Amino acid sequence: MPRRRASALLVLVLAAASLAGMPEQASAATKDTLPGIDVSHWQGKIDWTKVAADGVTFAIVKATEGRNYVDPMYATNAAGATANGIAVGAYHFASPGPQQGDATA
Repeated sequence: MPRRRASALLVLVLAAASLAGMPEQASAATKDTLPGIDVSHWQGKIDWTKVAADGVTFAIVKATEGRNYVDPMYATNAAGATANGIAVGAYHFASPGPQQGDATA
């Protein structure tokens, strides 16, 4: 496994391991954390007013996947979150294959 891919995989594994020990309902922020959510088209239509009222301060929104897929809810989710005072970040879901250069492509 190339070094870059192994490093990225390690970061993902460590992040997943740290999240695995978190309680299912973590909406109340502590002094060292901010409540946030990860959303994509899989959540369907989101009531961003209710999300903001629950104290969520940021949303990480799926934008793309693979080489060609654009999440059809990205623009709607980003606009809904922003309109309700929720900071927005975006992510790309990658699952590169073993072919040389696939992660770069």
